[in-house]
Amino acid sequence: MKILHVIPTLSSLAGGPTEVALNLVRNLNVLGADAEILTTDDDGNNRLNVPLKELTIFKDVPVRFFPRINPRLKEFIISPSAVAWLSDNLQRYDILDIHYLFSYVPLIARSIARRKKFPYTVRTMGQLSPWALQQSKWKKKLFFKWQEYKNLQQANALHSTSKAEEQDIRTFGLSTPVINIPLGVEQPNLIADSSSIIRKKYDIHPEAFVILYLSRLHYKKRPDLIIEVAAELKKKYNIHVIMAGSGEEGYVQKLMKLTSDFQLEDSVSFIGFVDGREKDELLQGSELFVLPSFSENFGIAVAESLAAGTPVVITPEVQIAEYVAAYQAGVIVEGEKSSIVNAIIDCIENRQMMSQFRENGLKLVQEVFNWRIISSSLLVEYKKILSFPNKPKSNEGR
Repeated sequence: MKILHVIPTLSSLAGGPTEVALNLVRNLNVLGADAEILTTDDDGNNRLNVPLKELTIFKDVPVRFFPRINPRLKEFIISPSAVAWLSDNLQRYDILDIHYLFSYVPLIARSIARRKKFPYTVRTMGQLSPWALQQSKWKKKLFFKWQEYKNLQQANALHSTSKAEEQDIRTFGLSTPVINIPLGVEQPNLIADSSSIIRKKYDIHPEAFVILYLSRLHYKKRPDLIIEVAAELKKKYNIHVIMAGSGEEGYVQKLMKLTSDFQLEDSVSFIGFVDGREKDELLQGSELFVLPSFSENFGIAVAESLAAGTPVVITPEVQIAEYVAAYQAGVIVEGEKSSIVNAIIDCIENRQMMSQFRENGLKLVQEVFNWRIISSSLLVEYKKILSFPNKPKSNEGR
């Protein structure tokens, strides 16, 4: 089976979606499939230093990169050469697995596949949640009116990673079959002295309770709320918050000013984007991972934290929450300051509970967030689609 995954960027700055695509394709190939990725050379404000328009090996995965142009709407990531190549070479493959909504290459890839009646699936990636749909609302309405609703309704299947995401798909009004399979996480290399490493590196008091935020610095993820929570906790507890992630300069400056206003300069560290060993050190060396997002498709960083043995405090809108709750691997609370403060206090004061969270989290990762199991399940779904590729086409309009 020859599978092409289509995604607008493999930049590490994109975070979870990049890791998902690479790990899926890597493991599909281990299982005997012939899977590749089509993407652009986008790397935020820069470009990846990669060969273009030819199949290359990128992080042990076969990838074909195409040049992006510099649009005014940079998140749209336009690449006419990518979609032109796809249109000319579609028949090389058996099925397309298309990541992202509201982005040029995936949008046109879906439209090409739909018109040519070629089997394709779509990963909605939390972009149909009520909160997400309210952002840039009118632009998204134009997308759906133009051709995106038809693209989704006529796909062979939509991928969801949780029951909550599947419900969002149905609430939006789509009757397309849904494949509900969670995402996976790689087991990190154990760093025995990670706690002392990060305390020395970021000048953290030896006795401080270290809270980690590791994600984009974006208002959707509510890093400002974490700073407010830190100010409340600081009144009674020796805590230190590490804010690991990059964001728009103006927003990052607002967060730093908020930190200064609360006089938390010695208790909050902004360390920018991290990856590789530095990321593993943070995940393993911190006491607690906190992510109070308004909306979050799955939350791969949460799974990475669990794999590192670090308990989590998250909001229900982080859609991995159903798994965390089922395995009792952390705390799920509403995204209000008092709720998050109380949840963290419970974690600080109840070491036995934290130990149980760690044990349960590792079990969850081994039993559910296992890339080999996930990829095997996905192959079964691809085979089902290819056994009945001509899904009935109906409800073309909305």
